[in-house]
Amino acid sequence: MDAEESAARATGTAGSAVVFAGVTVLIALIGLAFANIPFLTTMGIAAAVAVAIAVMVSLTLTPAFLGFAKGRVFGWKRRGRAQRDPQVPQRDTQVPERGRPQRDPQVPERGRAQRDRDEGPAPDAAPAAGDPPRSARSRTSFAARWVGLVTRHPIVTTVAVVAALGGLAIPATSLALALPNAGMLPATSEARQSYDLVGEHFGPGFNGPLIMTGTIVTSNDPLTLMQDIGKDVEKLPGVKTVALATPNATADTGIVQIIPTTAPDDPATADLVRELRAQHDRILDQYGVDMKVTGFTAVAIDISDRLGGALLPFGIFVVGLSLILLTIVFRSIWVPLKAAAGYLLSVAAAFGVVSLVFIHGVGAELLNVTKVGPIISFMPIVLMGVLFGLAMDYEVFLVSRMREDYVHGRRRRDRRVDRQVATDAVRSGFTASARVVTAAAVIMFAVFAAFIPEGDSSLKPIALGLAAGIAIDAFLVRMTLVPAVMALLGAKAWWMPRWLDRVLPRFDIEGEAVEREISLAEWPEPHTTAAIVAEDIELAAHDGVTLYQDISVRVEAGGSLLLTGVDPRATRALALTIAGRVGPTGGRLKVDGHLLPERAVWVRAHAGVALLGGSADPAADVRRALRRRTRLLVVDGLDAATTPGGRDQVTAALRDAASVTPGLVIVATADDATRARSLLAEAGRPDVDVVDLTPRGAPPLFPLCLRGDRMRLPIERARSRRPVTWLTLLGVLLLPVLIGGVLVAALYNPTERLDAMSAAIVNNDEPVTVDGQTVPLGRQLTAGLVKGSDDVPSNLDWTISNTDDAEAGLADGTYQAVITIPEGFSAAAVSPGQELSGTDGTAQAGDHQGRDRAGCPGDR
Repeated sequence: MDAEESAARATGTAGSAVVFAGVTVLIALIGLAFANIPFLTTMGIAAAVAVAIAVMVSLTLTPAFLGFAKGRVFGWKRRGRAQRDPQVPQRDTQVPERGRPQRDPQVPERGRAQRDRDEGPAPDAAPAAGDPPRSARSRTSFAARWVGLVTRHPIVTTVAVVAALGGLAIPATSLALALPNAGMLPATSEARQSYDLVGEHFGPGFNGPLIMTGTIVTSNDPLTLMQDIGKDVEKLPGVKTVALATPNATADTGIVQIIPTTAPDDPATADLVRELRAQHDRILDQYGVDMKVTGFTAVAIDISDRLGGALLPFGIFVVGLSLILLTIVFRSIWVPLKAAAGYLLSVAAAFGVVSLVFIHGVGAELLNVTKVGPIISFMPIVLMGVLFGLAMDYEVFLVSRMREDYVHGRRRRDRRVDRQVATDAVRSGFTASARVVTAAAVIMFAVFAAFIPEGDSSLKPIALGLAAGIAIDAFLVRMTLVPAVMALLGAKAWWMPRWLDRVLPRFDIEGEAVEREISLAEWPEPHTTAAIVAEDIELAAHDGVTLYQDISVRVEAGGSLLLTGVDPRATRALALTIAGRVGPTGGRLKVDGHLLPERAVWVRAHAGVALLGGSADPAADVRRALRRRTRLLVVDGLDAATTPGGRDQVTAALRDAASVTPGLVIVATADDATRARSLLAEAGRPDVDVVDLTPRGAPPLFPLCLRGDRMRLPIERARSRRPVTWLTLLGVLLLPVLIGGVLVAALYNPTERLDAMSAAIVNNDEPVTVDGQTVPLGRQLTAGLVKGSDDVPSNLDWTISNTDDAEAGLADGTYQAVITIPEGFSAAAVSPGQELSGTDGTAQAGDHQGRDRAGCPGDR
């Protein structure tokens, strides 16, 4: 086989597995958006785009490069001994390897593999002189011995693995999350030394003060107000001291700086932040100030809480989609459930390992961990995402080969399955795939383990968790627990409800369809001229009833085929199978050189179907089926055209179609074969091949009491003339995205966004004293504008500013409006005869400068 053909076959067979692996990683990366943290969502989307590009490159660019390289991709050819020494006699046949039978060069490799599966391995050749004894030569691999041990004791293995991983996951309950700070740096770092000195001499809380702030423009005595709030906050447990409680220079915003008694990454500090926020309503009612808790420490705690809260929806998202994907791939219920349970066990055990090292300090010195304590908040969700993709890939590598061997074993036993067949499939599939999984796991383990000893302190928990998770998932879950559970389930591992099997689409992850098409490329003969070729095809319904079996036909281009039998449901099923609407469950079938069911999409696009049973206008149905690029016409119930006028019209339609498409093939079904043959003869088709589906010398294969709804699905498919194309699939994928975008746009309300304006307030007023009471009317007006009214909606977003900032913002477009409250506003209000300073004598509430949204000056 040349390099181009090898690249094409590899892409056709392994391409589906590449797409599946890419989809699993995309699911995990897109799921990072559940954390609702912008930079994490951006990172996940960017990584997902990179993965999608890598998948496309592997399916397009890599085969193209292999095609350019051709045979050079295999390296330089080695010169054999016969070429180096011309005196060595040349041999026409290859010398068989020791202990292996000589292979027949006339048997192709694919046919040889099929023969080996059907006939079983050939007996070992007789040992040659000097060969080691048979016991030494027949030693099995470690993978075979391991899976044999596991499958011989499946209950013990399952209980042992689950108990071990469950015990390893117990420390995960004490896992504490926090964002990194200087206290996690190496002891030689200056930032770490400063952090330790501050904590030692002033207290750990000084490394992470908390800030409470709020608007106090309504207060007549802002200084006393902030002092009272500070004294109130200082009484709360966990507060060491209030370092600052004061208004700003314009007395419109107050700030309280709180020093906790614990360090920034201490869980007690997070409890204090929650307690301060719980005091919000009480402070608002008692002091009239809407206080908010902020600061770097509070923000870090908020991020950690948000990441921790996102783990459950993220896990439901990735596990739920993995269940759907694996169910589609393996056509099983138990295999996806087992894969998801194994993934959760691996994640919990990985969390436990990280907690043991970084929380409890077990082995911390060996791994060069400078300080034990809370770990970086992003570790759990990143570990779950990356480990999900790898775990699903390992699952597919192992179980797909097990399923392939199980299907072949079931075929060799005529679909009779016992526990031994399922166990043998588990063992052979594991042995064939163990090296791939081991190599992949060792590579990824080495990549992440390299960051543990000398990596950054923030990355060490992630690296350790991923390395431990990969090792646990690959070697304990996939290569130990999976074969044990599969052996316990036996043939039930591949069970799935029939209704679910009909609903779910099929995904050929192993490329079996491509392999089958390649193996039958020259069947029935090279460059065949037959339009329809069938060999021993059969169709078994989901309820076990066989509709037809052992059907072999051959129809040349321009020929006609008539199907008849005692039950029209059988003839209709066979006709729809030839039209590509129903897939056969056995045998071989080609239509116009296209193998079914692998090329069913092409056949459906070039085959028209007319169902004349019960039709009001049979001729119109026939013409409708001939409208497209019809090269095959299937007419069900041809003898249903009983009226003279309808019969003549159907005959004319068939005659006209034959003149337009000379090679048109007609497949018809009829209860009355004589009447149907007469009609075809009138249409210019006297030579008709007739296939009678009635079993000879036996009662009908399918009873007449068979419910009609069992053929409902094929009939519906037959009436759907438009094949499913890639545009249809793309539309199905994009439709939810478009609907979601419309909903988001509707909820966002762009009208409010366009009408919103930013406005600045400059308060130059000085309060006056009337009857011993301070009257700050300018401040009260500012507070009223900022606070707004629930009864009167406003489209202005007010910001308290000063004169210089307001003028600069008005010039660069930051503010669309500026209101200035002049000096003496309070005095002018309480003394009606007094003029406002800085005015021309006209009483006014303030100077209003505006600019419309187009940038043109104007009043608003």
